[in-house]
Amino acid sequence: MNTKKIATLLGTVTATVCLISAMGQAANASTFYNDWHYAIDPPSDGNLSDSYPQNSIYELYGIAIKHDAEADKVYVAINSDFPIEGDRDDPEGQFSRYEWGDFFFNFSDLSSLDNAQGSLLAVRFGEYAESIDGTENSGVGVYSNVTAKTSYQTLFDSLEYYNIAVYGNGSMADLAINDPYWFDAQGNDPILNVIDSGQYIPRSESGFESLNATELTNIGLDFGGVLTETGRETFGFSFNKDLLPSERYIAHVFETCGNDGAAIAVPEPSTMVGLFGLGLTVLGSQISKRRKGNGVS
Repeated sequence: MNTKKIATLLGTVTATVCLISAMGQAANASTFYNDWHYAIDPPSDGNLSDSYPQNSIYELYGIAIKHDAEADKVYVAINSDFPIEGDRDDPEGQFSRYEWGDFFFNFSDLSSLDNAQGSLLAVRFGEYAESIDGTENSGVGVYSNVTAKTSYQTLFDSLEYYNIAVYGNGSMADLAINDPYWFDAQGNDPILNVIDSGQYIPRSESGFESLNATELTNIGLDFGGVLTETGRETFGFSFNKDLLPSERYIAHVFETCGNDGAAIAVPEPSTMVGLFGLGLTVLGSQISKRRKGNGVS
């Protein structure tokens, strides 16, 4: 069988793996590629009314996560047109209008973000400086026992209104914009993008580090190999892997303005092994059929 045919079949295997989710959400699992989980966000759902439907400066293209058992690290990367330092209003860059919100991990209830309030893990990685209840430290780093809230900078009362602003094209990558996950007990779907309360984990315990595009590429990040379109900015962070109570979770991030965001659904490693085995079975079956069709035993 020639290389082109094998590549085609491997593509089928990849699609099969990506279409099956341990969380019961067909076609909404993260894409696993070269040891990284990727969530792909459409390049047309960043709000900016004077440029839509062209790419907004707030456009988020994808997020990626790697669990590195050997280094005992979790690596997180973001690709967007919105820089890590935020959107500067004045030429001198002295005043920040909008920034990145915090990055949230939900391990406790994968059907409801609201039910997980108070047990979230969160990472403050940008320059957002609003105080956090329950801790004297509100700077960058990792926080436990977190409750999320809507930033005072957020432009929309709900995900529904954000979706209206982008003409119904809103997406949260691995989760739909109207997924029940986003709704609270009152039926509201607020944009929960910053930490309200939580306990700061000292860097000596969290191992938090900010990472630039070169550093992320050096540990295997490849947005270009997965995304159909990439943004101008790539940045991220890492922290100690032992802070994860589970490797099965939903994580999300929004900008503080709410102009774009994305979620990633990461299944258990054992599920990835099972899916890979299924993929190899599919590949073997396809090769066998082709050989028989060509009279080869």
